[in-house]
Amino acid sequence: MPCVYTTPAGLCDGTAPLSANEHYLPRALGNFQGDERLANRICNTCQQVCSRLEDVFAHNSPEAFFREMVGRVGRKNHKGKNIFYEPTFGISPLAILGKHPGHNFEILWELVPDPENPENRRCTPVSQLVFISDDGKSLRLPFRPGRWTAERIKAVLEKSGVKGDHIVTVGNSDDEAAEMKALTDALAPAGKEREVPPLVNGADIEGEMKAEISEKYVRAIAKVGFHYFLKYFPNFSGMEPEFDEIKTFIYHGKASRQIVRIEDQPFLRDLQQPAQG
Repeated sequence: MPCVYTTPAGLCDGTAPLSANEHYLPRALGNFQGDERLANRICNTCQQVCSRLEDVFAHNSPEAFFREMVGRVGRKNHKGKNIFYEPTFGISPLAILGKHPGHNFEILWELVPDPENPENRRCTPVSQLVFISDDGKSLRLPFRPGRWTAERIKAVLEKSGVKGDHIVTVGNSDDEAAEMKALTDALAPAGKEREVPPLVNGADIEGEMKAEISEKYVRAIAKVGFHYFLKYFPNFSGMEPEFDEIKTFIYHGKASRQIVRIEDQPFLRDLQQPAQG
């Protein structure tokens, strides 16, 4: 049987060998009892296409945030990625927004292991540059050494419509602070940035996690549903014309009908039905 993505025309050319080890449930979610692979239905080339979609699912999604909460389940031999600093396929990193104690503006936070109990997670400020306009607009840029230039930041500010009348820096090391100062001096030669000091004894904050529901994320969800169906409904070959639209959507993000529906519901059942007591 050829790869299921050889139909409709224009997706898979059918030249790559079939994979015996396709994870219909993303490996990033961990191991599942009784899990069996989807074998000899998807070719290696199409598996790579799906893998790129799952990269977004694993690193730039609500699921990515909860993976951080439980300690990044998934493949331990894969290089770790800080989802609060690094974009994924051009999609901005996840953002936890909350006001820094003693200040009236929001900054970015990240989840890190608690030094006293590594199995637990706590929030700490992301190294960042915060630009605040007099009109109230603001922009927060996660700071990675050597990644930003004054020209690049100016372009981002112009695109976002934030003037950046005030600049706030949050650094987690002396080296970062020095590079941030050089940037702020170039961006506002006559101005003065505000430096937010680190939290020494911790504090309680209220925060909000924001993740972009991107096209690639929605395509990853469609892939999970389709491959799961192929695994547990073997009477269907996957070549039936009724599957053409979902396969085209997975490959190219195009469809003449709705493939995935977004629901405004609590992400976890426990949040929807909290325990009493």
